[in-house]
Amino acid sequence: MLYSRWVTTVESQFFCFVFSQLDAIKMPSFLTASRSPFVLLLEVVVSWLFLLVTVYAPIGIKARVAEDAASRRKWSVYFYEITAGAGFLLLFGWLSLLLKTNAFYWTVSFIQSKIHKASLVFSWVCCVIAALRIVTWRRQGSTGSGEEEGLPKIFVRKSFHFIASIVFVTGLLGDVVLLHVACTVALVSFILIEVIRAYRLWPIGDSLHDYMSCLTDDRDSGRVIVTHIYLLLGFALPVWLVPTTKKGVFKLAMYSGVVSLGIGDSLASIFGKWLGRIKWPDSTKTLEGTLAGMVGQIAMGAILYSLDPEIVLENTSQKVHILVSLVFTSLLEGVTLQIDNLVLPVYILALLMVQ
Repeated sequence: MLYSRWVTTVESQFFCFVFSQLDAIKMPSFLTASRSPFVLLLEVVVSWLFLLVTVYAPIGIKARVAEDAASRRKWSVYFYEITAGAGFLLLFGWLSLLLKTNAFYWTVSFIQSKIHKASLVFSWVCCVIAALRIVTWRRQGSTGSGEEEGLPKIFVRKSFHFIASIVFVTGLLGDVVLLHVACTVALVSFILIEVIRAYRLWPIGDSLHDYMSCLTDDRDSGRVIVTHIYLLLGFALPVWLVPTTKKGVFKLAMYSGVVSLGIGDSLASIFGKWLGRIKWPDSTKTLEGTLAGMVGQIAMGAILYSLDPEIVLENTSQKVHILVSLVFTSLLEGVTLQIDNLVLPVYILALLMVQ
């Protein structure tokens, strides 16, 4: 209790000072460098999430190890209060300082400017509902004995890749800036949900744990489930890292997560599971799966080239460059022992950005 009150008091005093001195504060040069408001928003959100998983961790641990329901409820409420307070103060304090305008008015203005994109947002909401429905089907198909009924886990997990691909393709074709902000909101949501689940915070921590545990694999053997967060980062990092005004090969680079994870990794896993016979050395992955992923990535690249008018290739060397990048990414998928949801998009992004 004393810890939570101390943290809240320090935050409140600091940001009250920031608000009172907003016009007089002289920002360091590295903070005044030209960056879009959406990048600044991402920076503030990441800082808040860092506080969430570090400074506020003792309160979450207190809630998780509480011996009775009343204590657990008390520490959970403290955690929610501090998290919400810090989020509000950071978003409307520090962000106002960086934007040099009121962050609340900026948010309202941004929402008003995107009202005409309501159908795009609605389609993303439908994709989220579909993903939740798949999780429900998976839970209903799992038995207590550890046996699996219904769709195998590999198909369920890769269906999320396909759903994410729909979201990102429609976003990159429809409104890159809106997708940029939506990725930031999704990152906040994913990490908040995972923190609540990991600390079993009242009132929904246990329910979240039961709901999500049916999708874990050997990479989620610890207390934290991270594969869905890695998947989001794999799709979102190319959108965040490539300037929204870039075209040509750079615009194609924004689709790095779609091509490498949504299509390549998914097809490699599914076809490798079905038809795979020849395995790569010291790996469970197969040559047949790698070839399927390679063909899928090349086909997806051609489809995106025909769909997105901003992907303009000026000469044959650029097409060869893209083809070689896709082939190398497919080979990396077949042999890597790292977290492919993070490694593959960053690898193909780096290859495509080399000019």
